Amino acid sequence: MSTEFVPISQSSGAIDFTSMKQQQQQNWQQPHTFFFASKPSAIDVFVHHMGVVINARTGELTQMQAVVHVDTFILPLSSVTPAVGSSHPPLQSVTLTGVILQTQSFLYC
Repeated sequence: MSTEFVPISQSSGAIDFTSMKQQQQQNWQQPHTFFFASKPSAIDVFVHHMGVVINARTGELTQMQAVVHVDTFILPLSSVTPAVGSSHPPLQSVTLTGVILQTQSFLYC
């Protein structure tokens, strides 16, 4: 599954639903159910930034409107029991640490 770029609140770091159009809000607030022939081993979340890029050493602007990979989050599914048929397991919250910058991501799955 792939999504468009979304606005992030500067104060909380969460998705800023107030800046989105109604259709965008609905896409993010509905559950997404996936059906697989076999159990996947992990869910990988790749976070990208679209905008300016500033050199960390010099403080100089190096790129405009660039897409830059920021962090990667991996949720192993080895301990997750898959739902059978049309049943839905209870939602659980998970906190993940990014592989690149060690930032935090909170998922409900």
